[in-house]
Amino acid sequence: MPSCVSRAKAQSAASSTGTWEQLPSEKQLQVLTRLCRSRSKLLKREFPEVLSVGIGHKTTAGERLPTLCLGFLVLRKAEAGKQLPHAIRTTIKIDGRRRQVHVPTDVEELADSGPHLATDAASGILVVSASQPAIRGTGAVCCLVRAQGQPDLFALSCHHVLTLSPKVGGCRVVMDTLVADRQGVPFGQLFEAVPMTPQQPSQIDAAIARVEAGSTVEWVHSGMQPRSTDMGLSKPHDCTIYAPGRLVHAVYVKTWPEVQLPYPGCGDIQIVCAYQFQAATQPGDSGSPVIGGDGTLYGMHFWGSPSSNFAMAIPAGYLFGPGVFHVGTLELA
Repeated sequence: MPSCVSRAKAQSAASSTGTWEQLPSEKQLQVLTRLCRSRSKLLKREFPEVLSVGIGHKTTAGERLPTLCLGFLVLRKAEAGKQLPHAIRTTIKIDGRRRQVHVPTDVEELADSGPHLATDAASGILVVSASQPAIRGTGAVCCLVRAQGQPDLFALSCHHVLTLSPKVGGCRVVMDTLVADRQGVPFGQLFEAVPMTPQQPSQIDAAIARVEAGSTVEWVHSGMQPRSTDMGLSKPHDCTIYAPGRLVHAVYVKTWPEVQLPYPGCGDIQIVCAYQFQAATQPGDSGSPVIGGDGTLYGMHFWGSPSSNFAMAIPAGYLFGPGVFHVGTLELA
């Protein structure tokens, strides 16, 4: 029979859980953001299997719930060591009084996710090594961009697509990479890739190819191109992943800051930030833009697991931030 002390603790926990549910979503997001910043390093140290601590919605059986929570991203749930907490206790101010709340948590599984590679060159852009034509890969162009005040046109896509690094082994960049359209007609060449080094912080899976003068390049979805760039000021909503040859509905789930992901032949790469979506992407979709219904570019798809409806995108604010590429600050072309 439970003791009075045990019952009191259970009632207190239930009360604080109820307090969390009664908070407006704006206040919940403030608390989650603070916890993510202040406790993520401690939690990752205590639970080494955790790849990232993020914020967003709870999920059950692959479906997003309205409940906001603190998220734990692990490679596989079955390999988790010490049980992760079901809630994190913290203190907040409500009407001038300090109250304890139990913030709910959620565990997401990266599972068989990985950077997308494909062999069907007709499914998107084709990247080929000029010196070794047998080395090739496919993906998508996120968008066409220019540096502010500059005339040169660039195609923005993923590092692991444009540099062919998973194909050639390690993180070596193939600088003679040619970029072709879906029919195999070259329109540009790799210009710059953001460095990606195992175990180094704050990296971005991104690269640009200079579009040759006179080339006719347009996004494969006729009439659709992003109208504005979200710099991380709002949560992605009403999103579609404009994958080669089809549209993929994408439901925002969580935001993962500084998530460590295993890249084939390259090692563990610390990505600066990633949005998680429920989306049925496929190999070859890497580089596809994630666009809201109003034409806002929220990010670039770079990672996914078709079997678990799990997709990740680099937030646009990191792609278009100052100093990312040496050509200057990028803007939509």
